[in-house]
Amino acid sequence: ARFCAFMRADLATRARWLRDLEVRSGAFGIQGHLRETTDLSQINALAEIITQAANLQRIQIPCIEYLLIMRPCIGKALQASPRLTEVGLLDAGSRALELVGRMRSRPRKLVFSRLTYVDTPTPLSTTSSADQSVDVSLSNLRGILTGQPPHPRWPNVRRLSLKDSVASMSACALLFPNLQELRLENVHNEFQQCTPVACWNTL
Repeated sequence: ARFCAFMRADLATRARWLRDLEVRSGAFGIQGHLRETTDLSQINALAEIITQAANLQRIQIPCIEYLLIMRPCIGKALQASPRLTEVGLLDAGSRALELVGRMRSRPRKLVFSRLTYVDTPTPLSTTSSADQSVDVSLSNLRGILTGQPPHPRWPNVRRLSLKDSVASMSACALLFPNLQELRLENVHNEFQQCTPVACWNTL
């Protein structure tokens, strides 16, 4: 609340200098899991700041799927932001993935954490924005990178970081065929017979 109040006191000037914005879940009164008491009173102000921050390059927002449902203005602000090079969407789902495809910016780095797969047949669908991304970080995935073909490809991704997840390495190879760097931390390889065998030739 104090950050939003400070920025809005002289928004036209201060927003112009904003380059990096990392929002913590505590800003919404969240300690642990989402609750009905979650405080969304500052979301409209945050969306206004993002809209005015024409030179914003990096942003990270938690609880993004919930926010996109409860306060669509945050999605509209992110979609219109013109110069984002790094986007972190935490607690993401299908709406967050679709948002990436509609972004005016072409972020070079995408970070998804605690990605949930409920209602999208191709959960990591390729988009015009994603086509420009060369660096992708994924964590806390369950049932996302599994053998449910056809997986769309992200051919321009060169660096992939995968952490605390269950995933099929063959599915990863199909989805990110041109990796040069792969980092794995606490990843369980889920073998599935329905997944075509694939490997990387450029690692």
